[in-house]
Amino acid sequence: MNYNSKILLVFIVVILFASSCVVTKKYEQAKATHTITAYESFLENHHKSKYADTARQQLTVMYENRDWNEAKHSDGINNYKEFISKYPESKFVSQAESRISELELKLAWEKAQNSNSMIGYEAFLSVYPNSLHASEAKSNIKKLQEEKAWGETESIGTIVAYKKFISDFTYGNYHSKATEKIKAIENQEWDNAKQKNTIESYQDYISTFPYGEYFEEAKKKIIDIEVDSIFEGDHGKLPPMSRISSGYSNSTTNEVSIFNNTIYKLTVRYSGPESKKIVFSPKQRKTITLKNGNYRVAASVDAVSVQNYAGKDKLEGGDYSSQFYIRTVRY
Repeated sequence: MNYNSKILLVFIVVILFASSCVVTKKYEQAKATHTITAYESFLENHHKSKYADTARQQLTVMYENRDWNEAKHSDGINNYKEFISKYPESKFVSQAESRISELELKLAWEKAQNSNSMIGYEAFLSVYPNSLHASEAKSNIKKLQEEKAWGETESIGTIVAYKKFISDFTYGNYHSKATEKIKAIENQEWDNAKQKNTIESYQDYISTFPYGEYFEEAKKKIIDIEVDSIFEGDHGKLPPMSRISSGYSNSTTNEVSIFNNTIYKLTVRYSGPESKKIVFSPKQRKTITLKNGNYRVAASVDAVSVQNYAGKDKLEGGDYSSQFYIRTVRY
């Protein structure tokens, strides 16, 4: 090798060395800056350098982190799906999928709330039966069912309809209104019964309102009318009861012992401060309690050949007895 060749070789080595130093310096600068722009700029000029693969690896990680941050910032279902499609093996995939599920649940719940319908809430529950909103969805369905049922009940407007509503929605928002409606109807029915003032009208009230406010009064009215009927019809005179003892001076009640000394079923009615109807089997004895006061008493048996009997008594506190028997009169 001649002298000139040696000089040229040394020159080339010096140039290569200098070039290598420049590339290393550029890479170190890109590494120190650690930005996508810096690495892209480095690779644009030194894509065949020994640092190129390392730079590309850095860029791959940085691209993924950048796109993940952008997806989180946008926070949309499509953004997360695009990220997963682009980086199916990313460490952020599980977070993206979890966030997609949260956003889909949120959208489904907002849709159900906006529709505010039984169909909407039922559709939500069919997909998310165990979500945090499930309880509220069921509660809203119940409210909507109640609203619908109340409207239908109001349209029908009968005792049966209101009672069924109360049975179906015991603790509902319209429970008190349904109760008020029933009470209003009951008062109207009671006024109608009193206006007609017949056994049938009072029996209708009792049948419709077996636990009604006027139940006891209706029973008294029936007995009073039955006694009126016996007094107004053909009847024998009933002797007064026998007073056994006067009791205490301030006694306000009376014990009345009654004996059915007949072969028939006997019905005795007392109409006064309180009204009672007592049925006796043949030869049966019963004791009842009555308040002080004036009473009309009527007795009848289940035999068409035996006339009714009626009379008046004044109870003043104490013990009384009364025996019913049949006297045959021949003409």
